[in-house]
Amino acid sequence: MRNSICFSVKNLCLSVILLPMALAAQDPHFSQYYHSPLTLNPGLVAQKSDMQLILNYRNQWASLSQPFSTPQASLLYPLLKNDGTRYGGLGLSFINDKLGQGGMLQTTGVAGAFAYNFSLESGHYLSMGMQGGYYQKKLAIGELTSGSQWQNGGYNPQASLGEDFTQTTVTLPDMSAGILWYLEEQEKSIKAYAGISLFHLNQPNESFYGQDYQLPMRISYFGGVKLISYNQFDIIPNMLYMFQRKAQELSLGSLIRYN
Repeated sequence: MRNSICFSVKNLCLSVILLPMALAAQDPHFSQYYHSPLTLNPGLVAQKSDMQLILNYRNQWASLSQPFSTPQASLLYPLLKNDGTRYGGLGLSFINDKLGQGGMLQTTGVAGAFAYNFSLESGHYLSMGMQGGYYQKKLAIGELTSGSQWQNGGYNPQASLGEDFTQTTVTLPDMSAGILWYLEEQEKSIKAYAGISLFHLNQPNESFYGQDYQLPMRISYFGGVKLISYNQFDIIPNMLYMFQRKAQELSLGSLIRYN
């Protein structure tokens, strides 16, 4: 299960996922994906005029003895002209994704993003972002077991795994890009937004066997609109659809915000 509540100086955000449908996506992501801009769309780093510090934590399938555990920290910094007009933004994110007892498979990385805003008309903006990252995947062989260790009807932890690992650490330079359209109201709040992003454009090799196994590109479509605004409460339905090779996910939900 993945949970988060976002607090900021100006508002309180509570997210409700109404309909998740997933088929084992390969990249770590969060239920409240719009609070993780550098894993959703690099264009989002230019959407707000306030500096933001965002902390996320995922604890997925906690009922299992070896769940996913993923902390993430992101910093967004707006780029403003002398008159206060926002023309772009910078983003920096750190993430650590662990699977299994003792971090059997661990991915650690840092990503930086830049986005530029194009003002269209009547509060409409188009933000185009680029992102570069550097990640390290580490495999703890001592925490692994395999069928080759079952011998003569019993388990032998000293037996070979029967796997031909040529390395236990893989480094991955990564490139991503995204485009975001959004409609900003007079009080600078977001009325509606939609975007598309492409992650792993360079499709880096992530094999532990010394073979050529490229990390597949992930394509995401997302959007939302403020439908109800009453007594300082906003209700913003949203959706996310993404696919990566044969894995895909559709999430429909709503953001309830108190201003």
